Amino acid sequence: MTWLVMVLGLCAASEREVKKGEPRLMQTLWDYLVELGRRMSDRALSDIRSKADWERVRSERRREFFEMVGLDPMPERHPLRPRLHGQTQGDGYTIHRVSFESLPSVSVTANLYVPEGLSTPSPAVLYVCGHGLIGTVHYQAQGDLWARRGYVCLLVDTLEQGDSLGDHHGIHSQRHYDWVDRGYAASGGELWNSLRALDFLCSREEVDAQRVGVTGISGGGALSWWVGIADERVRAMAPVCGTSTLASYLSERNVNGHCDCMLYHNLYQREISEVGALCAPRPLLVNAAREDSLFLPAAYRRVVEQIRRVYGFYGCEDSCQLCEYPGPHAYSKPAHEAIQEWFDRHVAGWQKPLLQPREPRYSDRELTVFGGSPPSEDRIALMPLLISRPGRVPHRDTLSEWENVRAEKVALLRKKVFRHFPEQPETLDVETVADWEYHNGTRLLVRDFTTEDRIRLRARMLIPRGASDVMLVGLMGPGDILDYFAGAISGIASPHAACAVEARGTGVSSWHPNQTWQVLRGGLLVGRTVASLQVWDLLRTVELVRSMQGVPSKRIFTYGKGEAGVLALYAAALDERIAGVLAESPSGTHADGPHLLNVLRVMDIPQAAAMAVPRPVGLVNAPVRPFHWTRRLYDRLGIGGKLVTGDIAQAVFQQMIEK
Repeated sequence: MTWLVMVLGLCAASEREVKKGEPRLMQTLWDYLVELGRRMSDRALSDIRSKADWERVRSERRREFFEMVGLDPMPERHPLRPRLHGQTQGDGYTIHRVSFESLPSVSVTANLYVPEGLSTPSPAVLYVCGHGLIGTVHYQAQGDLWARRGYVCLLVDTLEQGDSLGDHHGIHSQRHYDWVDRGYAASGGELWNSLRALDFLCSREEVDAQRVGVTGISGGGALSWWVGIADERVRAMAPVCGTSTLASYLSERNVNGHCDCMLYHNLYQREISEVGALCAPRPLLVNAAREDSLFLPAAYRRVVEQIRRVYGFYGCEDSCQLCEYPGPHAYSKPAHEAIQEWFDRHVAGWQKPLLQPREPRYSDRELTVFGGSPPSEDRIALMPLLISRPGRVPHRDTLSEWENVRAEKVALLRKKVFRHFPEQPETLDVETVADWEYHNGTRLLVRDFTTEDRIRLRARMLIPRGASDVMLVGLMGPGDILDYFAGAISGIASPHAACAVEARGTGVSSWHPNQTWQVLRGGLLVGRTVASLQVWDLLRTVELVRSMQGVPSKRIFTYGKGEAGVLALYAAALDERIAGVLAESPSGTHADGPHLLNVLRVMDIPQAAAMAVPRPVGLVNAPVRPFHWTRRLYDRLGIGGKLVTGDIAQAVFQQMIEK
């Protein structure tokens, strides 16, 4: 085939010729996430210049935090139903092996250390365990230490420790990517259990509920933050080796060394210091080891520095302190002593001799609760489903009634799923890469353009001679090659025009499937997923087509295959000017992908297809059962013919454009 290069003069005034040597395509996705993290960290609390400023936003920031850990709305506090499973006699104290229910039939196991000879209610420590196969066994030295000093101490197993069948590594290593869609954060599951543990601790007659502190190391260090933020019954906090900026997690990539319980799904793009400041003005002692490879000095120092400003507004800057000591990711003698002095001063109101932890003294048999066999009715493995609130979309009988539902749901999508979309998009800044014409008169136009943050994408258009006013705009998948993909959708659109875009996460910016969990979690730290970026990229491509002179753009349809087909549905939902959408081989639920933050709290894929009503929607090789919901709605509204189904994309598309 002979190719003839022709400059056709089809570019709008906003286009410009490529200058030799200019970079055209985007940076790596990880570089972009790092840059977003840096900006987020730099602006943290910069809008807070006084106590009045902070008090004005404090309640909303707190609500945001609960939402970002998946606890908005908060689950109902059902009866705890505490049970004593046995006792172990310690050195001047008794260890009660207990369980309680954080939700109905969701068992949490714990050890309650009660000093002997208490005549009045005692101060207490909620010790939230870090990582160890059995938290109550691994951290028993902490319960021993606090009980010897006269504190009641409750050690709580995490979701996945001991005989608990839960999980807080779901996204990290178990491929439970649906947690993202459900708005479930493992940090929220752990936090909820810890709040119920606090309920249990404060209910004990041995405990003075007005004098309770919380501490823990590593995962327990992070959880100490979450509990202190969430519950003002906590008098003082002392997180250990669990403090960093999210920006550092990204730039140093040590987020890969953290389980999901360390993170929240950062819809509102809040740094650790911004949520941590919610502890103010209660006493906060941040403990950190200088050689800890997971929590770097520059990062934890910045968190404390930023939070201390808020404490300063309350006139108590000294109530936020950093205890920094040499060594790796572990306790040290200075840390143990600093925490004891902190809790003596701010929790107990006494001064006692400082102690050092002793070597573990008790076996698994003496400390564990269920003896290897949790209750058969226990549902802790279902925590992601029990805490999450799925969105529901009702059918309606008229188009006007449906429009009210659709408008409400699209508004929720913008607020809870696509919140990061720019309010004021940048100019497209279109570059002409090539104008070609095949021997049969089909024109090939290649354009680079800006999607957001100066990131450049490439679009490839094929416009047959005599094409109509229809353009099919297709979103590539991660395994596609732009040239070939453009040819494939041109075949689907024929004899109409087609456009393919190499969005972020596809083509030159795609990654090996083994890295999916890393990219997904990195995106969550800055409040987005790659799938949501791709929806924006598709919308920008539609704008590109509209901006170009001499290009069919009166009726623009979106297209994708597999996960990209689902994202094409969302593009049509968010842009009512899109004439219709063609989704080939879409999954029936977001649990199978694509993954969008919080989307299942609003709707699932069959409902997303209905957001295009009354425009035509084409479903190619779509699963029948889930999309029967969509069929019922279209039929109920009297527009059943506009939902076109079939097994050949070109045939379905041709029917669509006739509707």
